[in-house]
Amino acid sequence: MMISRKHGFAFVAAALSALCLSAGSAPAADDAASPQGKTWDDVKNLPDWTGVWVSQSLPKSTGWPLNDKGQKEADALGALRKVNGDIPSRSKKCLPGGFPGGMSGPEEYTEEWVFLPGEVLLTQTQGFVRRIYTDSRKHHIGKASMQGDAVGHWEGGTLVTDTVGLDIGNEIFYGFPGGKNMHVVERIFLKDPDTMQIDTTLEAPDILNAPAHYTILYSRHRDWQPVEMNCAQNNRSVDAEGNQTMQLDH
Repeated sequence: MMISRKHGFAFVAAALSALCLSAGSAPAADDAASPQGKTWDDVKNLPDWTGVWVSQSLPKSTGWPLNDKGQKEADALGALRKVNGDIPSRSKKCLPGGFPGGMSGPEEYTEEWVFLPGEVLLTQTQGFVRRIYTDSRKHHIGKASMQGDAVGHWEGGTLVTDTVGLDIGNEIFYGFPGGKNMHVVERIFLKDPDTMQIDTTLEAPDILNAPAHYTILYSRHRDWQPVEMNCAQNNRSVDAEGNQTMQLDH
């Protein structure tokens, strides 16, 4: 089943020219006093991130330093959108866009955080789960994946994550893959009691000349309950022309 992106999903060209979103300052680092969530007692001292979170907007940046290859791909997608009104994206095959692009989206894309000893989980209505390990482990060398290999640590009330091992088809924006050797660092904290801020630094040497920096804000809804998206609900996949290729809900 094809997913409409009319709910606030602008084409990458619009995102590339957007002005920087006003960002608050991350809380000061204090590693020595920061509970790392290694035990259940530590978890009790971590910040309160309960509730359902919804991104307020697409990522905003002061400018995306595209290299020649990246600019060529962006121009090609822009031309295709003018002709077809849309562009190819994993979502059209009922697949998540992957990290980091999957961290933002319309209101249907709700997120929940779960703290465990030595691990932070992010669950999302697209059906994916991000696992961020806070037990001091190093990155492992494994097969590239949609969510990659993420390790993190707490600096006061800020969760700092470092993610590698990302699939080359992972989208940084709707329909725009980041390519090989992506590396993402996030600083995640509460800007105010009901606003989460994620400051992201993205290295994508396949399409960028230099790291890109952007911020996403999220609103907390304490009384919401997440629901499944249509793709997860209906278990269907379609090809680029919109023809159904698989159905699992017999």
